[in-house]
Amino acid sequence: MYVVGCDVEVLLFDTGTNLTIGSCTSSCPGDKATMGNESVAVAGNCNGLGCCSIALPDYLRGFRFTLSRRDGDGARSDAEPSVTAKVFLTEDYEFNTSDLFSSWTNKSVLTSLEIFATDQPSCEVASANEETYACSSGSLCQTGKWGGYFCYCNPGVNGNNPYILDGCIEG
Repeated sequence: MYVVGCDVEVLLFDTGTNLTIGSCTSSCPGDKATMGNESVAVAGNCNGLGCCSIALPDYLRGFRFTLSRRDGDGARSDAEPSVTAKVFLTEDYEFNTSDLFSSWTNKSVLTSLEIFATDQPSCEVASANEETYACSSGSLCQTGKWGGYFCYCNPGVNGNNPYILDGCIEG
C-alpha cells in the first residue's frame, strides 16, 4: 500500500483481529520547489518524504485503514496547487514529486487487489450451491492458499468481472 501526500499518517488494521498491521507517515518540508530539491535525494523511493508505504502480509483476509493529517505546514502555499493524499495498492511504484501536486500519478500504476470469497473453503464446495456461488457462468474458479476461492475470466475473453452476470463473455 502506497501513500502519496504531505503531513499524513496511515494506520493499517487487520479486519479480523483489529490489530495494527503497519503504519507510515509522509511529510513534505517547505514549498513545492524545496520538495522538488529534496526528492532528488529520494530517487523514486517512498521513504516518508512525500510518499510512504506499508507492506501487506500474504495472509491478510481483509483490512481497513485510517488516513489522518498530521500537524505541519509542509508543501502548502496559496500560490501553488494544493496537495491531496492518494492511497493505492500496487506491487511497484516509483515516487515522483509531481505526483504530490496532481490529481493522478504521472506514471501508469497497475493496482492490484484480489477478491476472495471466504464463505466456503474451496471452489468444489462453493460450486455445489448455485445460490451462494460467487462466480458467474463463463468464469473460472481457483481455491485460495488459505481457504476460500476467487473467480477469474479466461485469457482472451471479453469482460473483466467474473462476479457479475455476463462478466466473462466469449469474444
